[in-house]
Amino acid sequence: VAVYLFQKSFTAFLKRVAPAENPFTKIMYFSDGASSQYKNRKNFLNLCHHEEDFGITAEWHFSATSHGKGACDGLGGTVKRLAAKTSLQRPYDQQIMTPRQLFDWATTAIPTVHFEYCTTEDYEREQHHLEDRFKAS
Repeated sequence: VAVYLFQKSFTAFLKRVAPAENPFTKIMYFSDGASSQYKNRKNFLNLCHHEEDFGITAEWHFSATSHGKGACDGLGGTVKRLAAKTSLQRPYDQQIMTPRQLFDWATTAIPTVHFEYCTTEDYEREQHHLEDRFKAS
């Protein structure tokens, strides 16, 4: 459900920033082969419904487990390192302790990166939306 929620947010973002005269026609996902995260029946089922759900076709490419590091891994690591450093430098009662606080800090501290925040309610709504699909598989 979390991956689906990310895909929903990501495709909406891409559609907002893509030039109207040259829209993209396919999303190609790349990830390592971690079966607990990406190589499972629910994600493959969602991939089969990707065009229906998001209005664009998709492919998913897997590398060997622990061998698929890309730019997003470096970016994620940098955000975590900067957030930890910032949090430790703050007074105890102002440290970054929640996902919302991390999001608020990141959008201010790293303005060149676009961040999205998904709530528990967003997750639960998508979980409910996907329930029948997963039961049928």
